[in-house]
Amino acid sequence: MSTFAKRPQSAMLLLFSTLFIMASSCNNDQQESPSLAAPASEKTDASTNHLQRDPSDTSQHHDAAEPVSQSANEKTVDLIRRMLTTSIFKDDLAAMKKQDRQFTFIEMDLNGDRKKEIFVGFNGSYYCGSGGCTALLLHHNGTLITRFTVTKYPIVVRPISTNGWRDLLIGTAAPSPSMHLVKWNGKKYPGNPSMQPAFSIPPSERSVRIFNFATYEEQWFSF
Repeated sequence: MSTFAKRPQSAMLLLFSTLFIMASSCNNDQQESPSLAAPASEKTDASTNHLQRDPSDTSQHHDAAEPVSQSANEKTVDLIRRMLTTSIFKDDLAAMKKQDRQFTFIEMDLNGDRKKEIFVGFNGSYYCGSGGCTALLLHHNGTLITRFTVTKYPIVVRPISTNGWRDLLIGTAAPSPSMHLVKWNGKKYPGNPSMQPAFSIPPSERSVRIFNFATYEEQWFSF
């Protein structure tokens, strides 16, 4: 066979070899490339709490309000002190020791009316037992909205609302530690959190934690 007859065959062999190498390289790239799909173990199962999030994490209805510094509002301190001594705890004062007569507070607008409601917290044996502590929620003018019992701090204020008022998450310590969803019922918040639906998902990062004593350097006032 002449040299001119062999050249086309050599060219064909070279072409086939090149195509084979390219095809093998593509297959290897596909095998080694990481999958963009989430691993099966990371998919949320509706029947469990695995990787579930508080729906308020993605809610666009509200932004979480920030608490107001207590020291910025001495009028509120005087208002709370007057309401505790002349109304709310009027009949309890004689049984209280001096160390019992202390409170801390945080102001927040819970219903969007630009008037701040007042959370009032207590500590000590007169207010706290195995189930938790007493906490109060007052209107901006000092009148009582709800007296919460068996409350385990912190109180969590969610960024979404029911009937125009922010939802609350309130923990209880007995009979076992648990978190409960407390919603505005049209007139007030229910006073016993343990009787409300359990809330097992971690609270939204957009929520505000009231009386988070582990990280919040609270101020205490006498009455």
